[in-house]
Amino acid sequence: MSPAMDFEPRVHWDVSVQSYLEAALEAQRFQDIQKALIRPPLSTCLRVNSLRVSTEAVVKQVNARVSRQQRGSHNLAAVHPLVPDAVMLPGQPSDGCIDYAAAGGKEVRITRKTGEAVLRGAPIYAPGMLACSAHINAGDLVAVSIAIEPPGSEWCGITRGSLLTEALNAPSLRTLYIGVGRAQMSRADMFRQSSGTAVVMEQSVFPMPVPVQGLQGVMIQNLPSIVAAMALQPKPGSRVLDMCAAPGGKATMLAQLMRDQGVVVALDRSQAKASQVTSLANELGLTIIQAFRMDATRAVLLEKRSRGKQQEQQQGGGQLTPEEWEQQQQRLAVSAAAGAEKVQKRAARKHAARVLRGFEQSGPKASAAQPPIQDHHNHQQQQQQQQQEPSRLEGHESGSAHAAAAVQHQHEVAPPALQASPEGFPPESFDAVLLDAPCSALGLRPRLVQSATPLYLAQCGLYARKLLDAAVHLIRPGGRLLFSTCTISPFENEASVRYILDKFSHCIRLVPAEPRVGGAGLVGRHPSGGIQACLNNSSTEREQRGASVQGQEGVQCQNSHDAPCMRAVGDGEKAQCSEAWLSEEEASLVQRFDPSGPQDTIGFFVAAFEKTQSVCQTQQ
Repeated sequence: MSPAMDFEPRVHWDVSVQSYLEAALEAQRFQDIQKALIRPPLSTCLRVNSLRVSTEAVVKQVNARVSRQQRGSHNLAAVHPLVPDAVMLPGQPSDGCIDYAAAGGKEVRITRKTGEAVLRGAPIYAPGMLACSAHINAGDLVAVSIAIEPPGSEWCGITRGSLLTEALNAPSLRTLYIGVGRAQMSRADMFRQSSGTAVVMEQSVFPMPVPVQGLQGVMIQNLPSIVAAMALQPKPGSRVLDMCAAPGGKATMLAQLMRDQGVVVALDRSQAKASQVTSLANELGLTIIQAFRMDATRAVLLEKRSRGKQQEQQQGGGQLTPEEWEQQQQRLAVSAAAGAEKVQKRAARKHAARVLRGFEQSGPKASAAQPPIQDHHNHQQQQQQQQQEPSRLEGHESGSAHAAAAVQHQHEVAPPALQASPEGFPPESFDAVLLDAPCSALGLRPRLVQSATPLYLAQCGLYARKLLDAAVHLIRPGGRLLFSTCTISPFENEASVRYILDKFSHCIRLVPAEPRVGGAGLVGRHPSGGIQACLNNSSTEREQRGASVQGQEGVQCQNSHDAPCMRAVGDGEKAQCSEAWLSEEEASLVQRFDPSGPQDTIGFFVAAFEKTQSVCQTQQ
């Protein structure tokens, strides 16, 4: 194997962001984290729907597959000792010996996002193809390489459908080889077809996990996400809010912990993403989830409207007459029908645009009214295909590790119809609130490009604080709040906890986030002035602020929620950019999952709070 085919990716970070993280985490620790972020976790976490199937039965089925596919393997699945609904399937390090000569010089090149999904075990779908050698037919072995965007650019330099020649192997084009696969299509079909598997990997720089498709009641979910839902400690029969719910992994885990008794209200800014939550709930057979399209920062009803509704209920004895109830149901039905019509029209416009771009075919089999998730048997395949489509919008990157996958389905279900969204919710109307905040996603793995800037980290952290403000007002006294992110940025994690503890010190206290799987949080404050000093020293931030003021409405966060951050950090917000962290006692209550740690998970952060009394009227 030539040196050019070694798996040695060099990921470039923004200089100011790298300096900020090195000072916060210490240089050696950050270097270890960098190495971990370019590869996938070796272990696979399977979440078991314990309402439908036992974890023991799943372990038995998974180990039977391991025995058939990896004879003599000692890497057998087992239930996690602290997370009873999680089955861990350990992996093994790769020896790095890939026989690229077996491909006979034939090669396919794929997009970077496709490559990141393939490194986690996905096949290569047609939309993720960029270029390939001539005369490739179905059944041929091919070397698989990833085209990496150069620093500061959103384009890799290769046009989709190109023929791989010596010009496309020039040193100026960054290429990363990840293994050998077997073509499932001819070269022409790879670029003609809008869907379908183009290449199946046979040798990979990281061992391929045992496939779990077809297992009843099982889905792939990152271990920290399950821990976050458990740390909220929802009780059966309670009323719980998931403020940023899509694609629904944590919301459905909450319903599972509640034994499908009570109410889980799931919010997301996008109608399509709220529909994803409903679809996943239907797939898992969970009935208590109500998904709405709503900006969670505006989820608290204004005091006048809330008081007016309470007075109406008091005057009416808290109950509706049969005539009033029927009228209310008719209004809700009309609103729901109007919402469904909007979804269908939006899907039709999206389908037409995709046909023009060559990603879909027109005709009755590609109905324009298809929902974002349709056939349940193809749920995982569609998510991976969407992630592998050529895209230059980093903000719409799919968090496939957070998405539910590999669920066994029994029948097709019609597209879910969302309920009419309420105007908001009265203060202190929920027993528990989960906020998996939109973030910079610096903990997701694998990541072969890191494009976050200091301004972006500051925007995500400030947006999370707006959500936290709303969350505190929505919890009843005695209720719990769970805050989590999938980033390693202290400004978005420990500094956000410090903000909420200081602002609501009279009514919010930090409590242990259990089960205890991750490590402790960071203590003290940032040694180099924090994110504000990073902003002041960043020429990149000044350039982006100018562009932002001139024409941007918002910046999209990189995780699965697609929530817009604020345009820029103004003078009034600089005070919020202070970088005070936690005391030793407080740091022992939160959980920071280190990508380079012994758990070998994604980077993640979890903090749990309890509301001790009502928020005072002046702060409201």
